[in-house]
Amino acid sequence: MKIKLGLLIVSGLILSGCSSPGALISMPQAPAAETDNVSFMVTTEKKDLLNDNVVQSRAFPIPVGSSVVIAVPDKKSKTQDSHGGDFKTDGFFSAAEQQIERSLLRNGFQVKDRAKFEAILRDLRDARGVNTGRWSRYGFDERDFDPAMRPLLQRLTEQLDKKEISESEFYTQLEELRSKARISSESRSRSEGEDELTDISEVIRAASASDVRADYVLQIHEFQTLKLRDERINLFNFAPVREFMNRHPDLERHFISRQFFPCQSLEASLNAKLIHVKTGNVVWIGNHSATELDTEQSAMQLELTYQKQVANYNKVREFVEYQNQPGVRELRGDLVTLPDWQFRTDLIGPTHIAGANCKIEQRSNDEINQIRTDLSRRVATELISTIKVGDF
Repeated sequence: MKIKLGLLIVSGLILSGCSSPGALISMPQAPAAETDNVSFMVTTEKKDLLNDNVVQSRAFPIPVGSSVVIAVPDKKSKTQDSHGGDFKTDGFFSAAEQQIERSLLRNGFQVKDRAKFEAILRDLRDARGVNTGRWSRYGFDERDFDPAMRPLLQRLTEQLDKKEISESEFYTQLEELRSKARISSESRSRSEGEDELTDISEVIRAASASDVRADYVLQIHEFQTLKLRDERINLFNFAPVREFMNRHPDLERHFISRQFFPCQSLEASLNAKLIHVKTGNVVWIGNHSATELDTEQSAMQLELTYQKQVANYNKVREFVEYQNQPGVRELRGDLVTLPDWQFRTDLIGPTHIAGANCKIEQRSNDEINQIRTDLSRRVATELISTIKVGDF
């Protein structure tokens, strides 16, 4: 865009037959810079997908007042935070479990205490020789070894009990046995499948024991709060941004490279199913995940700024200074046309203003832990609230 500054300088002094030097030229006032900005909230709300991830059988309606106990897989309960899973670690599952219990109670269930249930479940697992307590202290699981190694493992355990070997030697020999174990991927898969079926059978038996007597088991398959979701958010999807771009179409070339905003946010996920104890039927199954960008309350606020300012101020100033030199004034005459103003448009942003932050490295540990706790509660509440009790 150009503004004509055609400046006509006429000397008022004419000396008998000879012209005087051209008049001094004043530096013109540059047009003021123009700015405009838009601030908008960024969410990736996906609540409409929740019902797509949940299925409940109409063939087995759940009576109001039914009792339920929550079951957490034993192998998951020992997974540590540093490995990306977090069943019952650092209180995150405890926070989620409280919300699960609240949602179950709100839906019309009686919620059984999990302590008695898990005690019975441990007894059942110990009875079939799954010594989870013994080997798990050293980071091992029965599935780490070939079944043919059981006599060796039993002998090692007896030697440790009799203090014939130290704990250090026990660990070393377990590690050697594990490294020697050669189980094909096919047999490994079958073994894990059989173990899962055994686990479910034991869960149902524990839930039907006299000390528990639950009508249903809510079996938790996956619960994670340390996942990261990578997204590229299309800023043009937000109405304030579209209106802003309509006001400033000259920004299009700048906006193209910034239209998709990269974002890495914390995510919590929960996967569970509800099993009828007497029949073993799965009556409800669902999975759900959530990030801090999924609701207006925890959205991220971004800002885009438009700037339009003179781009050739120095060139105009240099031109004026040159024209005001004595020698040039003698030669240039009285008519001088200044250069046209030229303008530059810039797009600043998107700039983070408030709310969720897409850069995890900028968060403190306390902030991250609070987000994980909040997400744990929310994903549990939203998923379990889809279980319908009574006629539906």
